[in-house]
Amino acid sequence: AQNSQESFISCRFCSKPFSTDSVDDLIDHTKLCPLMIRPNVDYTYMCLACSYHVHGSTRMRRHLRKHTGEKPYKCLYCDYMGSRKDNLLQHVRVMHGMMIQ
Repeated sequence: AQNSQESFISCRFCSKPFSTDSVDDLIDHTKLCPLMIRPNVDYTYMCLACSYHVHGSTRMRRHLRKHTGEKPYKCLYCDYMGSRKDNLLQHVRVMHGMMIQ
């Protein structure tokens, strides 16, 4: 059965819809969309939802979480969830008085 909470994001260049659950497909598209106009070689990955661009896929993956709402980093001590590991580490240090890696 389909998850009724599934959401989609459409490419601002070609209008192709993507499930926000398929981050790998989103990243591939930010590099390969044939309708994206890339001003120079620094625009290897161009966000399909805004003007952000970057040379590496790791930073694009992190950026796309702003549009998908993905929060893969979960606190072991409370209900906090974050989109970035460094924010989780800071949360655990400040809120729970612990240092983790």
